[in-house]
Amino acid sequence: MQNFDKQWYLDNYKDVVLSGMDPFVHYQKIGRLLNRHPCDPTKLKVVSPVPVAQPLATNSINKNIRGDFNLKGGGSGELYGWLAEIGDNQPRTALIKIDGKPYHIVADVKRDDLARNKINQGKHGFRMSVPAEFMDGRTHQLELLDAKSGLLLKQVATSWQHNRKFTSFEEFLAESMVNPMIYAPFREEDKRCFAMMENLRRRLMAYSAEHNLTELVSIIMPAYNREETIPAAIASVLAQTYPHFELIVVDDGSSDGTAEVVKNIDDERVRLIAGPGRSGVSEARNIGLRAAKGNLIAYLDSDNTWQPEYLTAMVAALHQTPHAQAAYSGQYLYRGKHPEPFAIRFASFNKGLLENRNYIDLNCFMHSKHVFKKSGMFDTRLKRFVDWDLILKISSEFTIISVPVLLSNYFYELADNAITNDNSLHGYIDIVREQHNTREFIKGRALLRFEQSEPTKYSLPKPKLDQHVTIVIPNYESLEDIQDCLESIRKYYGKQEVDIIVVDNASAHDVRTWLSEKAVKKFGITYISNDFNAGFTYAVNQGIKAAKPNSDIVLLNNDALLTRNSLVAMQQVAYQDPQIGLVVPRQVLFAKTKTITTHVPFANPNIDCDVNLSQHHKNIHTVPIMHDGEQVEISFAPFFCTYMRREIVDQVGGLDAEFGRHYRSDRIMCDYLRHFLGMKIIYTSQAVVYHKLQKATDGMRKSDKKSAEFELMFKKNQWAQSELEKYGFNKANWDI
Repeated sequence: MQNFDKQWYLDNYKDVVLSGMDPFVHYQKIGRLLNRHPCDPTKLKVVSPVPVAQPLATNSINKNIRGDFNLKGGGSGELYGWLAEIGDNQPRTALIKIDGKPYHIVADVKRDDLARNKINQGKHGFRMSVPAEFMDGRTHQLELLDAKSGLLLKQVATSWQHNRKFTSFEEFLAESMVNPMIYAPFREEDKRCFAMMENLRRRLMAYSAEHNLTELVSIIMPAYNREETIPAAIASVLAQTYPHFELIVVDDGSSDGTAEVVKNIDDERVRLIAGPGRSGVSEARNIGLRAAKGNLIAYLDSDNTWQPEYLTAMVAALHQTPHAQAAYSGQYLYRGKHPEPFAIRFASFNKGLLENRNYIDLNCFMHSKHVFKKSGMFDTRLKRFVDWDLILKISSEFTIISVPVLLSNYFYELADNAITNDNSLHGYIDIVREQHNTREFIKGRALLRFEQSEPTKYSLPKPKLDQHVTIVIPNYESLEDIQDCLESIRKYYGKQEVDIIVVDNASAHDVRTWLSEKAVKKFGITYISNDFNAGFTYAVNQGIKAAKPNSDIVLLNNDALLTRNSLVAMQQVAYQDPQIGLVVPRQVLFAKTKTITTHVPFANPNIDCDVNLSQHHKNIHTVPIMHDGEQVEISFAPFFCTYMRREIVDQVGGLDAEFGRHYRSDRIMCDYLRHFLGMKIIYTSQAVVYHKLQKATDGMRKSDKKSAEFELMFKKNQWAQSELEKYGFNKANWDI
């Protein structure tokens, strides 16, 4: 290798001598995976670029050469495709042109879909990061050529755009809660934030030294036929600046030289345990956990690596936050042996998103050993999603914090037998979700789903409020929704502690009859009926006016479903600080609701998801650097479900019906509280309310009879002239 400097490599990476390996061999097998330099980077020799092939005449072209692009959306800065000569397993070099600018890349990535479609053995895929200059949202001309023959295989017009908009570290922490993926190429705005993460790393290193931290960390590493990748993984452990660890490698019945690689490591901190045979990664980890001596547990798979400061930083973070029992960091994501990351993954802790889709990898997760007494170990029934299952179990019982440092390296497709590559195991996701839903139902933070029955072995206590509450529900049509809503309230909260006021906006006769007769009798509601559709805001104010003088106010949609602990959790937060003016819960939309990814871009739209922390609303105001996922200060939340202390309601005097007949009034109220009264709006993850997204508005939109009413109220958000006069309202000059 032209640029390898043996002495420089030995001088700068002290663990190479300890490994006993030839420096060049060490670099080839380990150093490259750790992104180490082969020589002084200031003295690298420039290698001439590959010359661009000239297109050959059509009659000389090999017709067996084929290829295509696989264009993806979602803000990814990666360009995928394939190139092959049918009948020849040798990889070919692709020439990719973007607006005529050439880029060469070898098509040698193994893809199962290519093998299934008889493209030789499938090892003909390629991927490259789109250069930053083309990540501008504009249309660019993309061409795929075979570099050797010059054959043009594909021409297409496409565009790429960054999937993020933050410009500061504060905005990064906020946006990460709904969008953990940062794809290369990295913007200057990204690099500013990454630099801040490096500064946090330095501070944690200094904290560790200052407090002389010595707590033993047990590192669990399961391995099966990983003789090619495990040397780099172990080397990254031995290179840790934090020396107080034990590495427990559990060999899960390997048939290659994996065990021999571990046995040859001369370090008393490394232990090899031979498993009973091929028992699977979960049992292998459990074997390691049962043998662990440390009070802290970390995990590293045999095809991934850590940066040298990983353990030091994570131990320091947990020591700094004694209320937390677990922590996770950010990660660099790599494809195979490509030296540059294709993305960085980090999210400030968001419980609602975690329940929808996992973004916490086990390789950057550390926790106290004692959590297993409540959460249990790895579920050996699961062949996939075992890390998600474990982290969900821990999140139900203990506090997890996010630590924004980048000290973990995750490699996709580095090992041929990686479970990440097995797409046949996605059915296990339903098992993970169902088990977690049961745990959260017992905690009072979920509805029974998946046709589950209420667990009979648990005696679930009725929630107890410390302050009387009045729930105000504006209603229009939607008989089934209002019935379900009232049922969900009275299932947990009796008439002595919670009043319910339903204000109906001129629904159909059957709805009004049910509310005025059956609902009054069965649920003990106070019923107020309007002879026309006054809209959301006026109806809310009617309900507030009818409430008992000393009762706190909850505004609730008629298509909301309360969970058992929801009101208690919101009330507790509302009274923890006099500067809290408004409290909102998680707003969980059911699976396949079309707006899920509008609010949470990273979410899986096929799974229920909380959307009250929303990229669409840009409402995440302040996130602590190391966040425990419990409370977030937000700038706005739609008034789907809100809790206000009575003194705040009296101080504000209700919602602004004059300038926000049906909508806008929630925005006005949030701004009024924050800017005029200096109060905070707090989101709490401990309160969970489901949102059915009722269809009454759609019905009005499609009705000829009510189209004029719809136009006035839902589109213009205005009052008719007669109504302005009736209520003494004015129409502002800007309201046109």
